[in-house]
Amino acid sequence: MKLELKGICKTYKDQVILDNLNICVNSGDIHVLQGKSGSGKTTILSITAGLIKQDKGLVIIGNQDVSNWPPEKRRIGFVFQDYALFPHLSVFENIAYGLKVQGLNKNKIIDKVRFYLNKVNIENEKDKFPHQLSGGQKQRVALARTLITKPEILLMDEPVSNLDSFTKDKIIREFQKIQQELRITVVYVTHNKKEAVLLGSTFSFLNKGKIEHQLKR
Repeated sequence: MKLELKGICKTYKDQVILDNLNICVNSGDIHVLQGKSGSGKTTILSITAGLIKQDKGLVIIGNQDVSNWPPEKRRIGFVFQDYALFPHLSVFENIAYGLKVQGLNKNKIIDKVRFYLNKVNIENEKDKFPHQLSGGQKQRVALARTLITKPEILLMDEPVSNLDSFTKDKIIREFQKIQQELRITVVYVTHNKKEAVLLGSTFSFLNKGKIEHQLKR
């Protein structure tokens, strides 16, 4: 699904966070956002997801203006840097959570969770709890929990920055394969140039809330 941000502006306490920002991500592409800390990258994701409201501008998914829609109506998945898993739920239950909220029947939930456990290579950890998992396993659970609800747009905020380099490379390549299979549109925030080059179809470089330049592979 195509994503467009048009003329997005955001100010906090007289500080300009985003200044007339324009981004277009074609369906099935991975758009990488790069820039220094505080340049507005996470704010872009939060506005896209509907977690915070822009002061001006439009968020368009497909041909639909979703600028004033609540997060739950936007069909957007969000993978966070800190995983954001439910500590009291098992791996299986974490992944199933979104489907339970949607009211899917038990047998369909079981089938779908099994599919995504296999997709992210954590079927052997399904009964474990988050505190029993490695960082890489936690990120796989977070990814599966997001993908299982079939979002039209996937937002990823430095999802592998807390992992060691070996695990990071492995997760990135696994995600790349999954993204190519599902053809999901992704906005991916990273400070890591290697990640950006491996994953990105298009790129925006931010500085003080403005896009300095954009590139296309």
